[in-house]
Amino acid sequence: MARGRLISKSLGSSRKFHRLLEVGGKLGEFCQVLYPLLIANTDDYGRMSGDAFTVKHVVLPSSPRSEHEFDIAIDTLQRVGLVTRYVVAGDHYLQVVDFDAHQPNLHKRTMSRFPAIPESPGNSGNLPDLPPQSNPEPRTQNLTQNPEGNPEPRTALTRSADDRFEDFWTAYPKKKSKNDARKAWTKLRPSADLLQTMLGAIAVQSRSRDWLKEGGQFIPYPASWLNAEGWSDVVTNHSGLSDTAAYNVQSMAEMERILREREATREH
Repeated sequence: MARGRLISKSLGSSRKFHRLLEVGGKLGEFCQVLYPLLIANTDDYGRMSGDAFTVKHVVLPSSPRSEHEFDIAIDTLQRVGLVTRYVVAGDHYLQVVDFDAHQPNLHKRTMSRFPAIPESPGNSGNLPDLPPQSNPEPRTQNLTQNPEGNPEPRTALTRSADDRFEDFWTAYPKKKSKNDARKAWTKLRPSADLLQTMLGAIAVQSRSRDWLKEGGQFIPYPASWLNAEGWSDVVTNHSGLSDTAAYNVQSMAEMERILREREATREH
């Protein structure tokens, strides 16, 4: 994957980009922040994992917004025609629309590790265009049983250890020796808070030069990373991006912080 992506200077005047404010409601400006960051994190085919959990912890792990808000934002990007969400073998992915038209040097790219959009219209994951939403509700809700046997919302705090391991496994870039990794995970028994710390560390370390060089050869095996408490490692040169791309990512994160403060002011 390239270390940087081009964002066209015409993006700000794009009708689709402007329509995010109309369709996204209160999340419209956040959608505009998220879109360039998605482009920066996709592979050389404009693809990446498309579930809200992975997008949040890979693209903008410092964001205080919920997974539900990320899910709505990605759907909004699809409704205006900037991305396509789709499902292959039960896994969720997204594709940036017209990605090839705006990125140089794609003739050097190798095979994508993400599947292409299925040809069958029924599997495309496309959603109908919807009117603006100021307070959209979740499309789905995972339920578990409380001790009294009544269903209740399944939150990050009530998720099982297996669920948390799968979240870790999805985020970790080296998919090797899964059984050993699961044993290390079971021994460690990470809490929900520690899982969030791990995911944030993985997002940072995945951009480090040590993890990027020679095609990821020096990324520790997941079991080794867990046993060594790799999330506590300090990465001093972690961008792995060009100076321009790193500046853009930092600027987008700062913009997201400002938007949150602005919304909090409006609510009061």
